[in-house]
Amino acid sequence: MHFLTFTKLKPKPEHLEKIISYLKVHPSSSTTELKRNCGMTMTAVKCTLQQLENEGRLILEKQVKPPKLNITLK
Repeated sequence: MHFLTFTKLKPKPEHLEKIISYLKVHPSSSTTELKRNCGMTMTAVKCTLQQLENEGRLILEKQVKPPKLNITLK
């Protein structure tokens, strides 16, 4: 099940690297944490996460309380 259906924009390679390296160090993060700590816009974060989700490289878990979406690498 895909949680992110944000856009069809392709993420920049450096954004992919930033998100993957951050998730390796911080295995459970939210989109807001990624935005703040990777120095990216929310659009760039969501596009990158969508690409990684489509490739099957992420585990996305919806939660009832904030953060609404928990993101971890597979």
